[in-house]
Amino acid sequence: MIVTSPLALLGGRPVIDAPGPHFSWPPIEDNDITAVTSQLTSAVSIPDRSGIVADLEDALASFLGVRHVVTTCTGTAALHSMYAAAGIGAGDEVIVPALKFHATATPLFHLGARPVLTDIGENGQLDLDDATRRVTPRTKAVVAVHLWGLPENMDALAAYRKLRNGGRAPGLRPRERHGWSAPCL
Repeated sequence: MIVTSPLALLGGRPVIDAPGPHFSWPPIEDNDITAVTSQLTSAVSIPDRSGIVADLEDALASFLGVRHVVTTCTGTAALHSMYAAAGIGAGDEVIVPALKFHATATPLFHLGARPVLTDIGENGQLDLDDATRRVTPRTKAVVAVHLWGLPENMDALAAYRKLRNGGRAPGLRPRERHGWSAPCL
């Protein structure tokens, strides 16, 4: 079908004539307002890990079977924290997939590290042969990212390198435990 009429924005006839807004995002319910208000009146959570933030971190730690969880405001902040916790810094190189969200690479610039882009295979997973060709003495990590519902092949990655969970798919476990896979650094 070829559209020949002008867009409504340019004076054409609107397709939707109901008054807006047509939807509201994010959905905010009374319990959300109560939780945020309670947290704001008790503490900010950063210095003392209190309130709903502490509750969330404790619940996640229990669910994941780990001792500590640190929540962040964004996935980019989580990746930045992961890189910093792994000791990545100035002069280090980190191999990252070329076809994933840019936040996989951008936190590295803040740490003085250099992202090295590697190809992905036809299956959308990290091309480990290409990653191997890009390893130098400055390479500190290879990052695989589960994105768009496509998990990385953890068996292949485990054979490639000792892995750590990186946080883009919390709760997923290695294949031998649940038949799922997990993010890695």
